[in-house]
Amino acid sequence: MRTPGPAAYASPIVEPGTLDLDFLLRFTLIGLAVAIGGGLLLRLLRPPPRARRLLREGWDELASRPVELADGHLVAVRERPGDALPPGEARVVLGPTLVEWGRALPLEDGERVLLVAFPGLAAYDPKARYDVATQVARLGELLDALDVRRAHLAAADGFALFAWRYAAAHPERVASLVLVRPMGLRPDAPSEEEQAWLDGDLDAVLPPAEVAGDWLRGLPKRPSWAGEGLALRAADDLDAAAHACLRHLAGDLAPDAFGPASALAAVKAPALVVWGQHDRGSEPENAARFARALADGRTAMLDGCRGAPLEERPEQVAEATHAFWVGLRGEGGEGGEAAKVADDEART
Repeated sequence: MRTPGPAAYASPIVEPGTLDLDFLLRFTLIGLAVAIGGGLLLRLLRPPPRARRLLREGWDELASRPVELADGHLVAVRERPGDALPPGEARVVLGPTLVEWGRALPLEDGERVLLVAFPGLAAYDPKARYDVATQVARLGELLDALDVRRAHLAAADGFALFAWRYAAAHPERVASLVLVRPMGLRPDAPSEEEQAWLDGDLDAVLPPAEVAGDWLRGLPKRPSWAGEGLALRAADDLDAAAHACLRHLAGDLAPDAFGPASALAAVKAPALVVWGQHDRGSEPENAARFARALADGRTAMLDGCRGAPLEERPEQVAEATHAFWVGLRGEGGEGGEAAKVADDEART
């Protein structure tokens, strides 16, 4: 066996004034690896934004319970108890089912939060009325049943209309409002969708009959969701039953779907209006108009969102909602006076 001589272990000779390219390449690669690894480590160790962190706190693990109203509607409610808010106050979030707000709702530690599948799609009776006045009365009855004396209401679309109309009629019962793409204000320049509502052309605003039941098919079928859409799910033709339900609801809602700005002035509670920056069904400028019509309104515009904030940008909705609630506490407590910032669009 031949033993290597000293020359085999000698470092290569580099002439003065020349670069060792092999050394520089290795040094650069090591530096890049350290930088990338360090960045990834910092990202893992850095806590996520407050709203995103709150979204992970087991909301889906809470089972729903029914609350029966005087007219027989069974309203599905999920509750997270807490005593951080003043006695009798709670965050009350209204939706067509318990699904929509699931990823868009920030859960503050220690606060009482109620997620409600409000009568309509989830709890439906073909013989019942679903006009705005009736729904507002149901909301008051529900708050009484839940022992909520002052509510921080959050809702979207038609359910946001019920929320702000209730706030206008009962200002002493509402501490704040989060209104996501709300209905109720007549637009200056109606879109095709809005004009269809104004003309009573329900076929133009409803999904085709053959796919009307898709929203029900997408609901999880686990015990915690039991009761949602139960009457419709029992129908032989789910699409036909769902289409009839939607037509019924839209028909009852249509007369009050768009009204004068003067009605909004009766809302005294601080309100956040959330709208998609690229909304295709309603001009984004309507957000500022809506906020200006309120006694104490401000807007949050969601960049890249076209027309369904809860589906397209749930985390942005959660962050805007959380920032709004935190801001109210900083301005003198929940329900206190807040500066009107209708024209200052907070781009999320």
